[in-house]
Amino acid sequence: LDYNAASGVYTAKVSGDTLLVLSPDDGGKVVFGYQRWVPGVVEFYPKAQTVRERGDVEEYDYLYTISVRRTGGVSGSASAEIYLVDDEKKSTRPADAYVWNDEGRLFSWKEGDDGVQTATVKIKADTHADGTAKLTFGLRKAEGDEDSAAAVSEDEFVLTIIDEDDADSG
Repeated sequence: LDYNAASGVYTAKVSGDTLLVLSPDDGGKVVFGYQRWVPGVVEFYPKAQTVRERGDVEEYDYLYTISVRRTGGVSGSASAEIYLVDDEKKSTRPADAYVWNDEGRLFSWKEGDDGVQTATVKIKADTHADGTAKLTFGLRKAEGDEDSAAAVSEDEFVLTIIDEDDADSG
């Protein structure tokens, strides 16, 4: 049995996915209720994307937005951290060709919240042909966050970057 002193609400997980709730109403009486415990999942959305090295305009550097969502339920809090997969077979873009400052960025949702949150990676275009490349990102439970109720998807997000330079363009 858990008690929230600020709201005066008692909650208890009774079995499987059912939560009992005792809460005061405006008249001071105690109201008994229950809810299904459905914490949902945190995942990339979409799971993959292909972009041009120079983006949709002829600018050289641009930001690409990676979306992470909580879906399928909102019981309890949820959190996850994003990271760049450190595997040369999965991330083939040279380190000087992108800027990734969101390593370990924490996505978090309160009880009752769902929706999309984002991180960004800067794609640095160049004028030499270096071939199509990809960056692979993963999600993991936030370190030290034992209260996170939602599952974190093990699916990875793959950003494929198409090189637009000719082999002889320098």
